[in-house]
Amino acid sequence: IKNSKVFHFGSLSLVNKTYEEATKYALDIAKQSSCIISFDPNYREDLWKNKQLAIKKIIKYLPYVDILKVSTEEAQMITKTTSTIDAITSLTKYKIPIILVTDGENGAMFKYKSFIGNAKTIKVNPVDTTGAEDIFLGTFLTMIIKYFKPLNQLTYEELLSYINKACHQAS
Repeated sequence: IKNSKVFHFGSLSLVNKTYEEATKYALDIAKQSSCIISFDPNYREDLWKNKQLAIKKIIKYLPYVDILKVSTEEAQMITKTTSTIDAITSLTKYKIPIILVTDGENGAMFKYKSFIGNAKTIKVNPVDTTGAEDIFLGTFLTMIIKYFKPLNQLTYEELLSYINKACHQAS
């Protein structure tokens, strides 16, 4: 972790006390090592005692995050809103530099600095969408690492190109 550029975690590592303690320990090392912190809650109802506990745990870790990737449904669940724009607006209170909200065939919305944007994806005839969001985030993080620079120095155009590539790869 100390030699990494990016540290990524998900809420699956928060489902029990032991996993959460290990995650918190790793996050502390990552923060001390100036890693970019990426978080994809990847909510799975059957792994949690209840939805409210999951939301509470997810929210607890948002202040650590530099890049948040959520689905439209997760964004609305976490913020208790019914629109993506409202969810993004609500999430800004956590001061997360980059918020990515994936929406399947509609691409992704994002928040960066004062910009809220939308990246379209290519139309495909999906056979199986399993892993598409993981491909999206993996591609996005690969671009962040490949062209590594402080997140606050990314231009809107650079960020949009990373998100467009992620949308296309996920398709």
